[in-house]
Amino acid sequence: MTSISLDTMLADNFSPFELVEITAKGKLFTIVNAKIDQKGWNQKEAAIELNVTQPRISNLKNYQHDKFSIEVLMKIADRLGCKIEVGTDNGLNISISE
Repeated sequence: MTSISLDTMLADNFSPFELVEITAKGKLFTIVNAKIDQKGWNQKEAAIELNVTQPRISNLKNYQHDKFSIEVLMKIADRLGCKIEVGTDNGLNISISE
C-alpha cells in the first residue's frame, strides 16, 4: 500500500498561491465566526452590525469558502476589530489576530 502525505497531496494539486489563499481564508473564517459568537449575535444582528445581508452571514457561518474573497473576509474581520498584517518576508505571510 502506498501512502501519501497531506503536504505532498496539497503541493501536487494546488499552486503556492492557492495554498496561501486556502490558509488565509481558513484563518479568517475561524476568527470571524469566533468573534460573532463572542458577541452573542444571531445572524440577523451580525448582518446589521457588519453591514452585510443575513444570507451572507449564513454563508460565513457555514464556512462556504467559495462564496468569499479574501478581500471581503478581511473587511469583515476589520469591522470586528481584528488586526490583519500582510508581509512578504520569506514569501507571503498573512497574520490575523483578535
